Amino acid sequence: MWEFFTSVLLPDVVRWRFPGQGRTVEERFLGGIRNVFGRLWWRAYLFHDTSCDDPYQLLKFLNEDEVVSITERPLLGFSQRIAQITVRMFMSTLETQANINRMLLMREAQKYMIRFMTTMRFDAMDDSHLASFIDSVFRKNRSPSTIGT
Repeated sequence: MWEFFTSVLLPDVVRWRFPGQGRTVEERFLGGIRNVFGRLWWRAYLFHDTSCDDPYQLLKFLNEDEVVSITERPLLGFSQRIAQITVRMFMSTLETQANINRMLLMREAQKYMIRFMTTMRFDAMDDSHLASFIDSVFRKNRSPSTIGT
C-alpha cells in the first residue's frame, strides 16, 4: 500500500521531501520502515492519545530527532503504550528541569531502557509500574554529571 502511495499516487511529494539520489532516497519509495507515508502513518498512530484534548499533543511536543529515536528503535517504538508513557515521562522531566539538554536526556534514558528491556518485559507491566520505572530512568539520567549540560 505504501509503495503504491509513493510510486503511483504521490511520487512528486516524495521527491520534494527527499531530493537527491542514492539508496536513502530509494528507501523512501519502498515499503519498509523508511517509506515516507508509512512513517507518517506510524508516527500518527504511535503518538495518538485520545485522553488529551489535542490527540496529537505528544507528537507536537517532540522534535524530529526524538521522534526518530523512539520510532526507529524496535524495543521502544513497537508499542503505542510504551512510546506514549515514555513521552509523558520525558515531558514531565523537562517541565521540572528546563535547563537540561533534551536530546542528550532522551538518548541516555533510551540507552538505559534498552539495556533493561533485554531482561524485563515492559509490555507485561501495568501502566502505573511502567510509568514509575520510566520516570525513574529519566530522573536518574537528568543529573548534570550523567547528562553533561
